[in-house]
Amino acid sequence: MSTDDGRRSDPWGNPLPEEPAASGAPGAFWPADPAVPGSGAPAGAGTPGWQTAPPPGWVPPRTEGLATGALVAGIVGLVCGCIGAFGVVAGPIGVILGVLARRRIAASAGTLTGANLALAGIVLGAIGTAVSVAWIVFLALNPDTLDEIMDQLTTTTTGD
Repeated sequence: MSTDDGRRSDPWGNPLPEEPAASGAPGAFWPADPAVPGSGAPAGAGTPGWQTAPPPGWVPPRTEGLATGALVAGIVGLVCGCIGAFGVVAGPIGVILGVLARRRIAASAGTLTGANLALAGIVLGAIGTAVSVAWIVFLALNPDTLDEIMDQLTTTTTGD
């Protein structure tokens, strides 16, 4: 149907929105249904199909290796810290690698990722170091505890 001025209308005389001018215009592949409010192209939708190529020289960001190393060292430091005092070695390594990785990532202008990995390495390394230091302090204040642990490890039992 058409209105008096030549525009399209629905069966009740209400004017319909204009048709897209070209097939590449947003909404051309999602025609509007006048019976459904808000129908047509989704917000921000363009022409479906081929995506444009990235600009020349564009390289996707890569994960900073120091960030991965910081995470691994932090996990090892935490596990070793909970088992004993050995986390005092791996924990600080995780913290140092994490700080260096975050500095490199911040200075890379978006070409490096992994800031959250580095942060996790810093946190886990710090916790592992703290737990290891707590073990060392505990064993220094209670030297008999270490002797008891060693005796239990070396004692054998016989079955009668």
